[in-house]
Amino acid sequence: MKRSIRWVGKNLILSVAIVAGVIALWPSHSPGLYLAKNVMMEQASFGMDHAQNESMPLMAKSMGRGGGIDRMIMPPVFADDFAPEVEDRKIVRNASLQVEVSDTEAARKEIEQKVAGFQGHITNLHSYEVRPGVLSYNLTIRVPAKSLNLAMEIFTKMGVKKSESINEQDITAQYTDTESRLKNLEIRRDRLRELMDRKTDNLADVLQIDRELSTVQNQIENFERTLTRHDTNVSFSTVNLSLQPEPQIGDFSSPEWTVKKSWKQSVNDLIGSLKDIFDSGLRILVFAPIWIPILLVLWAIQRFIRRRNCCPIQIKK
Repeated sequence: MKRSIRWVGKNLILSVAIVAGVIALWPSHSPGLYLAKNVMMEQASFGMDHAQNESMPLMAKSMGRGGGIDRMIMPPVFADDFAPEVEDRKIVRNASLQVEVSDTEAARKEIEQKVAGFQGHITNLHSYEVRPGVLSYNLTIRVPAKSLNLAMEIFTKMGVKKSESINEQDITAQYTDTESRLKNLEIRRDRLRELMDRKTDNLADVLQIDRELSTVQNQIENFERTLTRHDTNVSFSTVNLSLQPEPQIGDFSSPEWTVKKSWKQSVNDLIGSLKDIFDSGLRILVFAPIWIPILLVLWAIQRFIRRRNCCPIQIKK
């Protein structure tokens, strides 16, 4: 402890600099406020989840827990461990390719012709300028899955292949599960329609069946769209093709660079640095009630140590 006090007393300027640096870099938000904010966000998230659970559709609540009408329309459960044969598997094949060509414009036009010959489509095209008058292209192409290998071979011959990747994803389990769920819902819909055709004087039962029927029909449509999307992804492969021009002298990240723009950017950086310095100085000034007392205490400690070293106490004999 004494050594620490002596060090602080002898290095007063360094101590003041350390305190000023801590004040200048002190975060604008206190840990307490940050913690309180996180707690409030967690509570809000919990409230949203609870509300979603409370608003769960009647169909979901009736699965095994309801009674009356719900038990009457419960469909049989299909086995979900169905293993299809190899020829029935649903495989999604996608690829990405980067090719360096001498003329990107000519290569893009040739690709458009080839894709039309494959009965494919270009779903997305993005270009950016590499140097004045020269563009680089990123294309998203959908081609029939059976023509993917041929398309990749043709695209590669247009220039120098820089990178290539082919990905295959087996979605058979997802597809089969969706089909099983769709069959369950269709059986449930048919039973609901049978109940709707029956004559009853209980209006509450009729309204409940109507709500169930609307919910089931919406879910059936969603599953049908999912199956259609799976079929499209299996039938058509996606190719992410990048056409890069051959490098030449003068290629750099910003083709629009000029001395005037560079000068403006440098001046803006200087103004930003001066602003940061002013903000730090203002922060130190605002925190003066904290660091001035600390400075006075350090000055008193330094003065006490100097007097003690200059005028040692003499012991009387």
